[in-house]
Amino acid sequence: MKVVVLAVGLVVLWLVFFSSSEGGDEGEWRSAQFPSMSACLEAVRTVTGSDLNIATDKPDRVSGRLSQTNQPFMCTKKETGSLGTFYEAMFRE
Repeated sequence: MKVVVLAVGLVVLWLVFFSSSEGGDEGEWRSAQFPSMSACLEAVRTVTGSDLNIATDKPDRVSGRLSQTNQPFMCTKKETGSLGTFYEAMFRE
């Protein structure tokens, strides 16, 4: 039951929070905020349908390339006064 709730939650987060910006010929950048690094990485994996080829694996930043498209992704820890601590996902489609 927890897996179903997590999967539904990730889809809802994707629908509500993922926004796009101009990406030119390389595709659009997508981004969103998550409460943990694991939630951030799982969302990128779920939304893109791709395995993650990790190149940088640090507590405050995980980055690399999507296995299916070779496009970049990253999850980065952010700390702000107004929003607190969160993890920002960014990837190209």
